[in-house]
Amino acid sequence: MDKNIYIISSRYCGRKHVSYNTILGLENEFTNICHAEIFCFSKRIFWFNKVLRKLKIGRQILDKKIIKEIIRTDKKCFFASMNIIDLVEFKYSLQFIKEHLILYIFDCWEKQWNQYEEIFNEIDPWAICFAYKKAANHFSLVRKNCWFMPQSMDIRYFHDYNIEKSRLFMQMGRRTEPLHDIVISYLESKNIEDNEKNYVYEKRGGNIIFPDTNVLAQEVQKLNLQKFKIQTLIILTIIILIIARLKK
Repeated sequence: MDKNIYIISSRYCGRKHVSYNTILGLENEFTNICHAEIFCFSKRIFWFNKVLRKLKIGRQILDKKIIKEIIRTDKKCFFASMNIIDLVEFKYSLQFIKEHLILYIFDCWEKQWNQYEEIFNEIDPWAICFAYKKAANHFSLVRKNCWFMPQSMDIRYFHDYNIEKSRLFMQMGRRTEPLHDIVISYLESKNIEDNEKNYVYEKRGGNIIFPDTNVLAQEVQKLNLQKFKIQTLIILTIIILIIARLKK
C-alpha cells in the first residue's frame, strides 16, 4: 500500500465502540507507514441517509466528493467494515467506486454469510479481504477475489508498556466456549486459580471486557504480545500482493 491507494474512513460518522477503534488504528497505521491519503465519509450525508432508510424514502445520497476523487485519479481504495451494517449504510456510494474498491470485513460470522453474499453481489467490489479466515475460505469458493488478511492495531496504543507479563490466557470479544473449556481444564490440571491475573474472558454475554482502548492495550501487554507492528507490515504486504495479482 502506498500513495497510489486511498483509505476510505467512516471515523466521523458517530462510531463509538472499542471495535471501531480497532479500525481507526488500522487506518492510522496504514497512513503512518505508507503515507496513504484518507478520505472520510461525510457525517452530514451519513445521518441524512440514515433518516431516509428509516423512513423508507428513496435512495441514499451519494458522497460525491469521495467518488469524484477516486474516479478522477483511478486509484484503488480500501474500506474497512466492522460488520454488515457498515456495508448497508454506505452501499450506494461504494457501488459507484466498485472497480476501485478493496473491502476489508472484520466480523463475518457463519449465520450472516447469506446476507453478506447478497450485499457483496450488490456492491461487487474489486477485492474482498476478511479478518475471519473461515469466512475467507468460504467466500473464495464462489468468488475469485477473496482473501484472508489478519487484523492489526495502532502502535500508538499497542506498544510495550513495561508491564509485568504474567497473564496466561485472554479471550477478547465474545467468549468461545470450546476454547474456554480447554483453558479452564488446563488451569484446574495445574492447580492455577481462575482469576484475571491468569485468564481474562467475557463473564456475561454482550459485556465487553475492556471497552476503553487504552486499558485494553495495557491489558493485552500482560500477555507479552509485541507483534503488532510486524502484523501491520504483513497486512500491507498482503494488500500489495493482492493488487499485483488481480492486475494480471
